[in-house]
Amino acid sequence: MNKVLIVDDERAVRFALSEILKKSGFEPLEAASGKEAIDMVRADLAEIVLLDVAMPGLNGIETLEELKKLNNNIPIIIITGHGDITTAVQAIKLGAYDFLTKPPQVDRLIVTIRRALERRELQQSVAQLDQSVEASLEWTFGKSPSMVSVIQQIRQVAWSNFSVIIQGETGTGKS
Repeated sequence: MNKVLIVDDERAVRFALSEILKKSGFEPLEAASGKEAIDMVRADLAEIVLLDVAMPGLNGIETLEELKKLNNNIPIIIITGHGDITTAVQAIKLGAYDFLTKPPQVDRLIVTIRRALERRELQQSVAQLDQSVEASLEWTFGKSPSMVSVIQQIRQVAWSNFSVIIQGETGTGKS
Protein backbone atom coordinates (compact mmCIF):
# COMPACT_ATOMS: atom_id res chain seq x y z
CA MET A 1 0.00 0.00 0.00
CA ASN A 2 1.48 3.34 -1.07
CA LYS A 3 1.97 5.93 1.67
CA VAL A 4 0.75 9.39 0.65
CA LEU A 5 1.70 12.34 2.86
CA ILE A 6 -0.95 15.08 2.93
CA VAL A 7 0.54 18.42 3.99
CA ASP A 8 -2.07 21.09 4.74
CA ASP A 9 -2.60 23.39 7.72
CA GLU A 10 -6.40 22.87 7.51
CA ARG A 11 -7.48 19.79 9.45
CA ALA A 12 -10.72 19.41 7.44
CA VAL A 13 -8.80 19.29 4.14
CA ARG A 14 -6.41 16.66 5.50
CA PHE A 15 -9.34 14.58 6.72
CA ALA A 16 -11.25 14.80 3.42
CA LEU A 17 -8.18 13.89 1.36
CA SER A 18 -7.36 11.05 3.76
CA GLU A 19 -10.81 9.54 3.30
CA ILE A 20 -10.56 9.79 -0.50
CA LEU A 21 -7.14 8.17 -0.47
CA LYS A 22 -8.21 5.33 1.86
CA LYS A 23 -11.11 4.50 -0.46
CA SER A 24 -8.69 4.42 -3.39
CA GLY A 25 -6.31 1.96 -1.74
CA PHE A 26 -3.64 4.34 -0.45
CA GLU A 27 -2.31 4.76 3.08
CA PRO A 28 -2.64 8.45 3.98
CA LEU A 29 -0.28 10.19 6.38
CA GLU A 30 -0.89 13.73 7.61
CA ALA A 31 1.28 16.73 8.39
CA ALA A 32 -0.06 20.11 9.50
CA SER A 33 3.05 22.10 8.57
CA GLY A 34 6.02 22.18 6.26
CA LYS A 35 8.39 21.40 9.13
CA GLU A 36 6.38 18.34 10.08
CA ALA A 37 6.39 17.18 6.45
CA ILE A 38 10.16 17.60 6.22
CA ASP A 39 10.61 15.49 9.36
CA MET A 40 8.36 12.75 7.95
CA VAL A 41 10.15 12.67 4.59
CA ARG A 42 13.52 12.68 6.37
CA ALA A 43 12.31 9.60 8.28
CA ASP A 44 11.41 8.03 4.89
CA LEU A 45 7.76 7.56 5.85
CA ALA A 46 6.11 8.73 2.60
CA GLU A 47 6.34 7.66 -1.02
CA ILE A 48 4.54 10.71 -2.41
CA VAL A 49 3.50 14.12 -1.07
CA LEU A 50 0.35 16.22 -1.58
CA LEU A 51 1.41 19.73 -0.59
CA ASP A 52 -0.60 22.89 0.05
CA VAL A 53 1.00 26.23 -0.86
CA ALA A 54 -0.54 28.66 1.66
CA MET A 55 0.60 27.58 5.12
CA PRO A 56 1.95 29.46 8.13
CA GLY A 57 5.65 29.08 8.83
CA LEU A 58 7.21 27.38 5.82
CA ASN A 59 4.91 27.87 2.86
CA GLY A 60 4.44 25.16 0.26
CA ILE A 61 7.09 26.45 -2.13
CA GLU A 62 9.71 26.64 0.63
CA THR A 63 8.67 23.18 1.83
CA LEU A 64 8.92 21.85 -1.74
CA GLU A 65 12.51 23.13 -2.00
CA GLU A 66 13.48 21.49 1.30
CA LEU A 67 11.78 18.19 0.44
CA LYS A 68 13.57 18.03 -2.91
CA LYS A 69 16.90 18.62 -1.14
CA LEU A 70 16.14 15.66 1.13
CA ASN A 71 14.83 13.34 -1.59
CA ASN A 72 14.90 14.54 -5.17
CA ASN A 73 13.02 11.42 -6.33
CA ILE A 74 9.93 11.85 -4.18
CA PRO A 75 6.94 12.97 -6.28
CA ILE A 76 5.30 16.11 -4.91
CA ILE A 77 1.87 17.21 -6.10
CA ILE A 78 0.90 20.76 -5.21
CA ILE A 79 -2.75 21.15 -4.22
CA THR A 80 -3.83 24.70 -3.48
CA GLY A 81 -6.81 27.00 -3.33
CA HIS A 82 -4.55 29.87 -4.35
CA GLY A 83 -3.66 28.63 -7.81
CA ASP A 84 -2.07 31.11 -10.14
CA ILE A 85 0.13 30.60 -13.17
CA THR A 86 3.24 32.13 -11.57
CA THR A 87 3.08 29.82 -8.54
CA ALA A 88 2.38 26.79 -10.73
CA VAL A 89 5.36 27.52 -12.98
CA GLN A 90 7.61 28.12 -9.99
CA ALA A 91 6.50 24.85 -8.36
CA ILE A 92 7.10 22.82 -11.53
CA LYS A 93 10.53 24.43 -12.02
CA LEU A 94 11.42 23.44 -8.45
CA GLY A 95 10.51 19.82 -9.16
CA ALA A 96 6.80 19.44 -8.37
CA TYR A 97 5.21 16.60 -10.34
CA ASP A 98 1.91 18.44 -10.90
CA PHE A 99 -0.18 21.36 -9.71
CA LEU A 100 -3.88 20.93 -8.84
CA THR A 101 -6.41 23.45 -7.51
CA LYS A 102 -8.71 22.91 -4.52
CA PRO A 103 -11.01 21.19 -4.37
CA PRO A 104 -9.33 18.65 -6.65
CA GLN A 105 -11.44 16.45 -8.89
CA VAL A 106 -11.21 13.06 -7.20
CA ASP A 107 -10.63 11.10 -10.42
CA ARG A 108 -7.91 13.48 -11.59
CA LEU A 109 -6.24 13.42 -8.17
CA ILE A 110 -6.12 9.61 -8.06
CA VAL A 111 -4.86 9.34 -11.65
CA THR A 112 -2.18 11.97 -10.95
CA ILE A 113 -1.02 10.12 -7.82
CA ARG A 114 -0.89 6.77 -9.65
CA ARG A 115 1.05 8.25 -12.57
CA ALA A 116 3.50 9.96 -10.23
CA LEU A 117 4.09 6.68 -8.39
CA GLU A 118 4.53 4.81 -11.69
CA ARG A 119 7.05 7.40 -12.83
CA ARG A 120 8.94 7.04 -9.55
CA GLU A 121 9.04 3.26 -9.94
CA LEU A 122 10.30 3.60 -13.51
CA GLN A 123 13.02 6.02 -12.41
CA GLN A 124 14.09 3.55 -9.71
CA SER A 125 14.15 0.71 -12.26
CA VAL A 126 16.25 2.76 -14.66
CA ALA A 127 18.67 3.63 -11.85
CA GLN A 128 18.99 -0.08 -10.97
CA LEU A 129 19.58 -0.95 -14.62
CA ASP A 130 22.22 1.77 -14.88
CA GLN A 131 23.99 0.29 -11.86
CA SER A 132 23.77 -3.19 -13.38
CA VAL A 133 25.19 -1.98 -16.68
CA GLU A 134 27.95 -0.16 -14.82
CA ALA A 135 28.86 -3.30 -12.88
CA SER A 136 28.66 -5.41 -16.02
CA LEU A 137 30.92 -3.08 -17.99
CA GLU A 138 33.46 -2.94 -15.18
CA TRP A 139 33.35 -6.73 -14.82
CA THR A 140 33.72 -7.23 -18.58
CA PHE A 141 36.35 -4.59 -19.32
CA GLY A 142 38.06 -4.05 -15.99
CA LYS A 143 38.64 -0.98 -13.84
CA SER A 144 41.91 0.30 -15.22
CA PRO A 145 42.03 4.05 -15.97
CA SER A 146 42.19 3.41 -19.72
CA MET A 147 39.13 1.12 -19.62
CA VAL A 148 37.19 3.59 -17.44
CA SER A 149 37.85 6.15 -20.16
CA VAL A 150 36.58 3.75 -22.85
CA ILE A 151 33.45 2.99 -20.79
CA GLN A 152 32.74 6.73 -20.44
CA GLN A 153 33.03 7.11 -24.21
CA ILE A 154 30.66 4.17 -24.71
CA ARG A 155 28.09 5.86 -22.45
CA GLN A 156 28.28 9.06 -24.49
CA VAL A 157 27.16 7.34 -27.70
CA ALA A 158 25.24 4.31 -26.38
CA TRP A 159 21.73 5.77 -26.78
CA SER A 160 22.42 7.62 -29.99
CA ASN A 161 22.11 6.37 -33.55
CA PHE A 162 25.71 7.31 -34.40
CA SER A 163 27.92 4.79 -36.15
CA VAL A 164 31.07 3.99 -34.20
CA ILE A 165 34.32 2.77 -35.70
CA ILE A 166 36.65 0.85 -33.42
CA GLN A 167 40.17 0.60 -34.74
CA GLY A 168 43.09 -1.44 -33.56
CA GLU A 169 45.43 -4.24 -34.41
CA THR A 170 44.20 -7.79 -34.84
CA GLY A 171 43.92 -9.62 -31.53
CA THR A 172 43.54 -6.54 -29.31
CA GLY A 173 39.91 -7.27 -28.36
CA LYS A 174 37.93 -4.89 -30.56
CA SER A 175 35.02 -7.30 -30.77
